[in-house]
Amino acid sequence: MPVDDLPDGRDRNKIIEDDFPLLVEELHKYAGPDTKVILVKKNVCNWLVQKLKNPRQFQVLNTDKIVPYPVSKLT
Repeated sequence: MPVDDLPDGRDRNKIIEDDFPLLVEELHKYAGPDTKVILVKKNVCNWLVQKLKNPRQFQVLNTDKIVPYPVSKLT
């Protein structure tokens, strides 16, 4: 479920957390354990980097850096 139009906070984070299994299922269609993944957007990095990395499901390259998502700010 898209969360871009929701304000930052508990509701937004709950949706991201609840939809995590769907995200993993979708990622497994295109990527395997050896696939290198870069997470983009602060809320995505904050909530998902450890979850994607811990079970060694994917190789998350930016575990200590947040990649900004400025596209919405440019238009």
